[in-house]
Amino acid sequence: MAFLAQFMNPELPMAPQFQVLMAISCAVVFLILFGYALLAAQARHRIKSLRARKSKGYAGGVFLLGGSPLVASTR
Repeated sequence: MAFLAQFMNPELPMAPQFQVLMAISCAVVFLILFGYALLAAQARHRIKSLRARKSKGYAGGVFLLGGSPLVASTR
C-alpha cells in the first residue's frame, strides 16, 4: 500500500483511485505468478525425464567423488 500511495492524487477521491491501483496491481502479480507456474510445469516434464535423471545422478556422483579429495586434502 505504501508503494501505491505515491501514484494517488490527493485532490481527487481516494477510494476509486485506490481500487483502480489495487486492481492493476493484482492483475500484474497474477500474470507474473501465472508465468512462473507455466515455467514450472514445463520444467517438471523435463526434470522427470530419464535423460535428466541420469544426468543428475552422474552430476551428483562427480560432485561426491570430486569433493572427497578436496575434503581429504584440507583436513
